[in-house]
Amino acid sequence: MTIIIFIVVLWYSGLFFQTFFLHRYAAHQSFKMSKFGEKLCFVLTWVTQGSNYLSAYGYGVMH
Repeated sequence: MTIIIFIVVLWYSGLFFQTFFLHRYAAHQSFKMSKFGEKLCFVLTWVTQGSNYLSAYGYGVMH
């Protein structure tokens, strides 16, 4: 059961950072972030998306 909970948390946190950081922040610049907030979101996006991680710059250009 612990593994299932871990996978669900990882799935939804990856979805959140994809939407919040990469889509809203990097692609559309919907809001501004402090340098610390940007670095924190970068690290958490990298952790939650693992091998599927795409850099914020690359995502913004591609989108």
